[in-house]
Amino acid sequence: MDTHLGMRIQARRQSLNLSADSVAHALAVEGDILALMEQGAYRLSACQLHRLAQLLDVPISYFFENAPRELEPDFPGSAVAESFAESDGFSAETLDLLRAFLAITDSATRKRVTDLAQKLATKQQT
Repeated sequence: MDTHLGMRIQARRQSLNLSADSVAHALAVEGDILALMEQGAYRLSACQLHRLAQLLDVPISYFFENAPRELEPDFPGSAVAESFAESDGFSAETLDLLRAFLAITDSATRKRVTDLAQKLATKQQT
């Protein structure tokens, strides 16, 4: 995740033609720290991420777009899904759905997905 985040920071900085030194200065860090951030070798604090979003004129979610979360062992839901699969024999499709649902961080979106699934299930029963 840190590597993905760093690549997104660097790509946005370069697309705005901002120098590494100017961004480092705005973050109040040394240039080598920014280089480590962009390489994914330095974990940003929440304050630094917030400041970067402001500086680079993007929402914080920009940094996480297309992040390969489901491939990581600590992906939300992986352990839960695997334990269900072992005990209840869920299909791969069910596990994929569970992982995707658990990856949704916005509570309103999760509610809409739940409502949709319930409506679809009700239609099939009638």
